[in-house]
Amino acid sequence: MAESSGVTTDVPDGRTAVLRDYPLLLWAEQNEYFDGLLREFHLLLLGEQSGELERQAPGRLIELATTVRDRFGGLLQTTNDERQAALDRGLDRIDSHLPLSPGMPAILDQVRDVLEETDEFCRHRDLLTLPRSPLLIAFGTWAGEQLRAQYDGAEPTPWPGPFTLGADGPGPTAGPALGAA
Repeated sequence: MAESSGVTTDVPDGRTAVLRDYPLLLWAEQNEYFDGLLREFHLLLLGEQSGELERQAPGRLIELATTVRDRFGGLLQTTNDERQAALDRGLDRIDSHLPLSPGMPAILDQVRDVLEETDEFCRHRDLLTLPRSPLLIAFGTWAGEQLRAQYDGAEPTPWPGPFTLGADGPGPTAGPALGAA
């Protein structure tokens, strides 16, 4: 493993990150949110390609989704299957293991940037989908920071909570107060 200024530049095969106390209900809510968002983006892109829409659809998210699917699709399916099986058994959290791959920090930066851009589209009502809740933003930030930190050799830090969803969808019902992450 090569290091430069304390930052890992490549990752040996077989090294994994552990997302400790990974909240399964938030994961399921996040998946549902992104599925809906991607459906809306596909419809916008179809409308744009047909000439029905004049405004620019957020194609960067589709490009990113394609990149992630092509590069990590098999891994993501296996990981999602493990998470779904745990949720089906009634668990609210697991330690989720993900292989670290070269270039992961760049992908994480790209994901963060596209999600921030997407939230702006949603806030400006350019989409039917609402922006992510503060809880989903905090969850995504935590997961990205954990993957980056472990890529650089840090020990895992568990998700601090909450592990349940509010009655009106995602929202803190237990655990520490969440800021506007």
